[in-house]
Amino acid sequence: MEQDAEKAFSKELRRSIEAREAGNIGQADDFLDNAFANLRIAGYPEDKIHEAIAKATQGQNLVNSMKWEYYTRGVNEYRKPYAKDAYERLIKQQ
Repeated sequence: MEQDAEKAFSKELRRSIEAREAGNIGQADDFLDNAFANLRIAGYPEDKIHEAIAKATQGQNLVNSMKWEYYTRGVNEYRKPYAKDAYERLIKQQ
């Protein structure tokens, strides 16, 4: 199940990156939302999402993976939903 979620996440994340590079920001945001929705729907562990990002961006810039860790590692339970939302907004701004 996790492998299927990772494949779907990777596909949508790559689409997001390509759309953003092509200047299609709205479409890029949609693909990014879909990527994270695939992980959430599959019940993918939040503490492993940075690994999914690293796998999906293998051979590419891993800045997003580092940002994910910044927004999730050591964040208390109260702030986790806010930190995750902040991370997703940050990715959309790129």
